[in-house]
Amino acid sequence: MTTLTTTEVCFKAGITYRRLDYWLHSGVVSTSGDDLPGSGFRREWDPRAPRVLRAIVDTLALLGAGIGNRGDLGIVRSLWETLSVEDEVVIASGSATLIVRLPTEAEMEEMLRHDATV
Repeated sequence: MTTLTTTEVCFKAGITYRRLDYWLHSGVVSTSGDDLPGSGFRREWDPRAPRVLRAIVDTLALLGAGIGNRGDLGIVRSLWETLSVEDEVVIASGSATLIVRLPTEAEMEEMLRHDATV
């Protein structure tokens, strides 16, 4: 299986390394394999990761959640676990329902072309 580097994932998802590293160290996202401990080692990510991360960031923005708030970690973990294997997830809260769908590869390329980063 082809894997991506952290730099590639951040670029494609339109997120910062710092945000991804925070989520990784908080245990709410994970790489595709066994990473070597410590700094300076390459992390390997599944090719689906940028699409999942972009959906997470867009969902947090839509929900008005402040990126980095501790309360957001549960949302991030839940979306990461579900969207890593499914193409969409339904979030129901009270009377509101939100359908979160993974962007297609073409949509991801279009976002990058228009510099639609978070």
